[in-house]
Amino acid sequence: MAKVADGIRYAERVVAGEIVAGEFVRLACQRFLDDLKYGEKRGIYFSEPRAQHILNFYKFVPHVKGALAGQPIELMDWHVFILINIFGFVIPLVNEETGEVVMRSDGSGRPVMVRRFRTAYNEVARKNAKSTLSSGIGLYMTGADSEGGAEVYSAATTRDQARIVFEDAKNMVRKARSTLGRLFDFNKLAIYQEQSASKFEPLSSDANNLDGLNIHCAIIDELHAHKTRDVWDVLETATGARLQSLLFGITTAGFNKEGICYEQRDYAIKVLRGYNSDVEGAVKDDSYFAIIYTLDEGDDPFDETVWQKANPGLGICKRWDDLRRLAKKAKEQVSARVNFFTKKVTSRRNNSATCPDFFSNQMKEKDFFLVRRFCFFWKVLAVFIICVLHCVLQKRVINHMALNKLSDKKLRSLLGRRSERQETIADGNGLSVRVSKYGCVSFVFFYRLAGRETAPIWLTLGKYPDLSLKSAREMRDQCRTWLAEGRDPRIQIKIEREATLQPVTVREALEYWLDNYAMDKRRGAEHIRQCFGKHIYPVIGHVPLSDCSISMWIKCFDKIKKVAPVQAGALLRISKQALKFCRVRKYAISHEIDDLEVCDVGKKSARRSRVLTDDEIRDLWRSINTDYDNHELSYENRIILRFLVVFGCRLSEVLLSSWVEWDFDKKLWRVPADHSKNGREIIRPIPDGMFNWLVTLKKITGNKENVIGFDMRQCTASVTIGKTWKRMKHSEKWTAHDMRRVFATKLSDHGFEHNVVEQLLGHTLGGVAGVYNRSQYMDRKKEAMNWWYDYLNKQISGDSNDSNSYA
Repeated sequence: MAKVADGIRYAERVVAGEIVAGEFVRLACQRFLDDLKYGEKRGIYFSEPRAQHILNFYKFVPHVKGALAGQPIELMDWHVFILINIFGFVIPLVNEETGEVVMRSDGSGRPVMVRRFRTAYNEVARKNAKSTLSSGIGLYMTGADSEGGAEVYSAATTRDQARIVFEDAKNMVRKARSTLGRLFDFNKLAIYQEQSASKFEPLSSDANNLDGLNIHCAIIDELHAHKTRDVWDVLETATGARLQSLLFGITTAGFNKEGICYEQRDYAIKVLRGYNSDVEGAVKDDSYFAIIYTLDEGDDPFDETVWQKANPGLGICKRWDDLRRLAKKAKEQVSARVNFFTKKVTSRRNNSATCPDFFSNQMKEKDFFLVRRFCFFWKVLAVFIICVLHCVLQKRVINHMALNKLSDKKLRSLLGRRSERQETIADGNGLSVRVSKYGCVSFVFFYRLAGRETAPIWLTLGKYPDLSLKSAREMRDQCRTWLAEGRDPRIQIKIEREATLQPVTVREALEYWLDNYAMDKRRGAEHIRQCFGKHIYPVIGHVPLSDCSISMWIKCFDKIKKVAPVQAGALLRISKQALKFCRVRKYAISHEIDDLEVCDVGKKSARRSRVLTDDEIRDLWRSINTDYDNHELSYENRIILRFLVVFGCRLSEVLLSSWVEWDFDKKLWRVPADHSKNGREIIRPIPDGMFNWLVTLKKITGNKENVIGFDMRQCTASVTIGKTWKRMKHSEKWTAHDMRRVFATKLSDHGFEHNVVEQLLGHTLGGVAGVYNRSQYMDRKKEAMNWWYDYLNKQISGDSNDSNSYA
């Protein structure tokens, strides 16, 4: 894992000359070291915890491309250096009205600290993991910077360019479901965090549509491609309401000396050269971070020894052999030099360096005359060809433009755009797109069946981009063909869709869901199959799904409701999920029960609050410890209940447990992830007093893999244990799951910490703590388990006073 010390060591090695670096990188490193040493004199402080916080965040960020896709990113030293600069340096917050430092409200007497750098300029050659760095910063600023309602944007000249950083960030969340997936949700248009009302979106360079933003972080990718400073200015002014916003510009080199990139580069150089000197034209700006990886003036771009100046990731994320191949090509092909100089070694050389040799001063006058004649001939020929094509194809081009007015670029710009009213835009020949107020784009076909005397019909063909523009036009042409034949397109489309579906029964549809989804992804899939076989299949299982009306479904559920109202509601929810799965897979279609709710056919299970009294615990524990079968508890129930009472575990964890999960050397029970409800391993210490009983049980069970020594289905065990309260003559019903409530309540009442109790129960911690906190609290869990086991034994020994405190 990356450490702050890695970034500091990188700066020291650059300044010492141990790492090949250009002038501007050396200046950035020297500026960092000087600020680290003398910054406090100017009110600049370095917060190592803040710097380490973002480095810790990156260990949950995975690679999204190439052979390492899915594996955690290992930050390079130059990445670490940039991150600890931007996020490590802080300054006291000053009240602009009074000029006084704002103090924290916790009474500590310390000032409120905010980030020093508000703007960052980073120039580096291609394929040095720029987008990876930017995407991670975007995610961090969205959900891990403790900023409420954070607005983070990835901006570029085109929406496709802006989506590069955004899509990388979205794929990072997709590939890290267990970590980043708990912090963020995403859709096609945004990454968002509901808890803090924050979002991360891509933005195109239409500066007129960027007003009204309240930006916490803006990442401007490929800044050299921006021809004007409009986007930069709009984004920069939109950060004023935030206390520690960040405008992060990242780019390769370019030639445009009139654009915002050249202005920012020139300003960055002035800041780097003037941070500790009074050179003419130098600028002192403590809020501006700059680092420029480029060749120095006079460096030979074809000299391998200087390539690392522009490529800090060379040899790690960028291959030497690839750069050598491109250098060789640039040497031989003059036209390839532009790309090599600007994108591979970030050398801002004059364009004349790439011109053909015959334009050099040494070119002979005769050769120049021949070249001019040759170029003139090709110009005349090109004009002639264009005129011929224009005359021949003019009518076809005009007709095509009249019919096909829309483009994919136009449709992409409409996606997600909010407006006050619905809008319809025509493409031609009856095809249009309907844009909702919330930016949902749908293709519709407008037609009449019998001329203008009949009412117009709007037929929805599908949503964009699920249905492409090309496919929508093909469907339009097919609809026009049907109209010419006197057939209704609406009916024909329905016939075609139904013809592609298999005529399946209710039973076949539910079994399809069970076999293709539930068996792999639903706990208790076999129990669901048994419930279907008992309650649904005998009534409507043989009925074709397309013929099964809502009244038939209600009649079936009403029959279940009479004996098991809660189960009726549960079966409705499962049936709706199963039929939706069949619709999505195009296996069978039915919408009959979509509008039914649980209250229509049954009732929801009530949330239980039953906690056994001390007398009931005493009776139960005494029966569990009886060495012979009695009328209250059978041998099997005594074994299962001992696990439930002592460990507070789930019934399924006991029934599925095998001896390989039990570590007798370390006295631990390790419940594997595939046996736990939340998909994570649960580690529970074995109480000292129960250890010998477990060793004896293992000898009794012999070679059987199952811990309890016998096979019992969960539904059977739940029913038999659920009747124990009657046999023990307790006043109120309790279930196997209520043992977990007793376990948690008693430990919490005795003073054991919330995190300790939750881990013993096998619950996951919520919020950011659940992502970063990986402690097992093993000592405290062992104390809790020993106290609980002693407490149970004291109940039947008659000594209920707790003289030995574990809290």
